[in-house]
Amino acid sequence: MPAPREGTSAAAPAEAGAAPAALTGEQKRPFGSALLVTWFWPIAIWLAVTITTLISRPPMGDVDLPVYAAAWWAWIGRSDVGYLPNAGTEWPPLLFWCIHLGWRLFGVSETAARLVASLFGLASLWQIAALARRLWPEDTETARHAPIVLAGSGGFIAYLATTVFSWPLVLLIIVALHGLVLAWRQRPLAGWTVFAAALALGELSVGAAALWLLLPVALAAPWITRDVNGAGWRSWYAGTAIATSIGMAAAAALTLAALPHVAIEGERGLLAQLFTRNPLSSMDLDQPWFWYVFVTTLLLYPWLWWTSLWSAIGRARAEFASAELRLCLAATAIVFLIALTVGRQTADLLPALPPVALVIARVWTIHAGKARDFHAAVPGLLALFVCLFFFMLNIIPVAHLDAVWQRLFESDLPVWLGGISLASGITLLSGSYLLALLTPRPGLARLVQLALLPVLLALTVNLEFEISLRPFFDLGPMAQRIFALEAGGRPVAVYAHYNGEFDLTGRLAEPLQVLDDLPAALDWAAAHRNGAILSFFRGGLLHLPRQPLYLGHAEDYRAALWASETVTGSSGTVLQPRF
Repeated sequence: MPAPREGTSAAAPAEAGAAPAALTGEQKRPFGSALLVTWFWPIAIWLAVTITTLISRPPMGDVDLPVYAAAWWAWIGRSDVGYLPNAGTEWPPLLFWCIHLGWRLFGVSETAARLVASLFGLASLWQIAALARRLWPEDTETARHAPIVLAGSGGFIAYLATTVFSWPLVLLIIVALHGLVLAWRQRPLAGWTVFAAALALGELSVGAAALWLLLPVALAAPWITRDVNGAGWRSWYAGTAIATSIGMAAAAALTLAALPHVAIEGERGLLAQLFTRNPLSSMDLDQPWFWYVFVTTLLLYPWLWWTSLWSAIGRARAEFASAELRLCLAATAIVFLIALTVGRQTADLLPALPPVALVIARVWTIHAGKARDFHAAVPGLLALFVCLFFFMLNIIPVAHLDAVWQRLFESDLPVWLGGISLASGITLLSGSYLLALLTPRPGLARLVQLALLPVLLALTVNLEFEISLRPFFDLGPMAQRIFALEAGGRPVAVYAHYNGEFDLTGRLAEPLQVLDDLPAALDWAAAHRNGAILSFFRGGLLHLPRQPLYLGHAEDYRAALWASETVTGSSGTVLQPRF
């Protein structure tokens, strides 16, 4: 498409008046100093959250460990694990390729696998600055602000070092937008090549969901930029069709080259899985639409809570007519629409963070306005609420809260709530109070102040894991017991439900057999007299009917290993979900 005409956002700052003072000062600053200022805070945030998370918080059993289990069985060449989709064949392979590469370089470990997600986040910070420079080449401030806004978003920080399939898309949506902007700015060959590469890697990351996310943005671009007349739109759609075809063909070729042993015929063949399956919704329950509205306020915390930003948006209404901002807003809307209609996971909203960060950075750069005292007071309210939660759990007996919860919702509170300490609440209260009351004047400093609020929340959670919560979420001790039983020739099965939580942690050589119901469990116990059955339950330990082989924690539940003799001798009562 043709380059932006006069009157678009490329000329908006000049038309609106003189450039901001910060922009003029930046132009006079040496390149090395500008680079240091640009990258210090995003890198510092990334390092602080990633390192403390890896040290203090174990992998999450319902998020990380099923993915690691699939990667583990593929690593040792097992494809017959019935309770998990096979890595690379039923789940698209890119994430598993990255995990296996980390294991080849650093050895098999949960830490190496968890670094994959964080490295995608780090690459996203680098690429969003490049995209901001491409969108607004005359504005160096937006390129400096965008990585800070992205790094300081609640969703970005919450999911660092958490292995979800959406992480590659956070990076790839930036790359795809970069390609579209290159094609728009009279560099079609480079632009469509970049877009095709992003689409191919997206297909390898999440299957057809990548096509649903990226292709609509390309199709809508002529209307977004208001270049819908003449030959421009015909060449644009020709480029879109060619790039899409090349991207899909490249994804298929790369997968078949890496996995030549996988059959591609039949409805469960590799290509069918690659282009029709959406793995984003395979590990989480669907939520009603209003849940996503609530989650969005947390994923975009503190920016949606910031009154100074809303004032800047009000002053920037004319700027939203620019093609660049419309492109970012369209990409955001498409991600939300796909998440609501297809993905249905909280993490599916992560790819919306980069275009939103670009919009926030651009608006704040041009219309930051005058500094105000206590401008971070409203975003600090969430930290205050979390503090009150910590304090309440240390004042009110958890047993009383559990009784009230059962009467209201007919379910039990997670067992780990009883381990919440007071130290984290005090730390969060003091830190958030100081942050909220700071009154920095420069626009960059005000952004950093807001970005540090979710960092403080993340560090507080990690501190709580280090102090008291880790034993509830660390599945290592139970996994080691299972491994010891299998090594001793005693078969192990699991009752009712299982997603591979102990497979990698215990380096299991044989998959656990899942027993769907009580008759199946009794039959298995009778057939394997020297075996053991793993079950999960809630409730007090005083009501256990028998003594298990081993008793441990499994996040929201307790976990017990029962000898087959105990299961048959109790007629299966030890396998109840609640005592």
